[in-house]
Amino acid sequence: MKRQLLISAFVTLSLFGWAQETNGKIKFLAKIETRNTFFQTHHVTMLGIRAGFEFKFPVRCGIGYYWTLTKIDSKLYKASDYGLTDPKAQPRMRYAFGYVDYSFYKEDDWTLSVPVQIGFGETYYKSNESNRFANDLIIPMEAGVAVDYLFTEWVGFGVGLGYRVLLKGNKQVKENFNSPYYQIRLNILFTEIFRGLKAKKKAKHG
Repeated sequence: MKRQLLISAFVTLSLFGWAQETNGKIKFLAKIETRNTFFQTHHVTMLGIRAGFEFKFPVRCGIGYYWTLTKIDSKLYKASDYGLTDPKAQPRMRYAFGYVDYSFYKEDDWTLSVPVQIGFGETYYKSNESNRFANDLIIPMEAGVAVDYLFTEWVGFGVGLGYRVLLKGNKQVKENFNSPYYQIRLNILFTEIFRGLKAKKKAKHG
């Protein structure tokens, strides 16, 4: 268990980030990320993708999608409640969302921001007997705080902490999905890397 938590925190939470400046003021952003959270007492990793725009500091907004990456067996599931025979089932969650990320502090290489997002999706069980059952609509809302620090022009470190509340839950899946979440991430600014390589190439041939 300790090994799983360590890998989740420092390996699977490495992010791919990309930003493209469209004019002098707006940047297009794309990212693949993982997030640690809990279903009942189970530690779970979510995988997500997001894309959006930075409309001049300090606001970013866009859309994204998260789904369950970790496979865990529910301790609350009873096959007889669903007319099934398989004694084990895995709780799953997936949802699309819209987000707003407000950066309220930026000084030197430090940035502090407040990410807020709301979406819609579903929770369900998955077993060997049935790929997806007891599914129903959920409306998750999440809010937190994030701190990012740039070591160089193209690589940095970030930490995020927040809480998720289901404004509408699924009573058929018995796990509690209202939970804190946390992220420990490596931020790689590929745009800056490409820009640096392009500048070197230009200087070499110039």
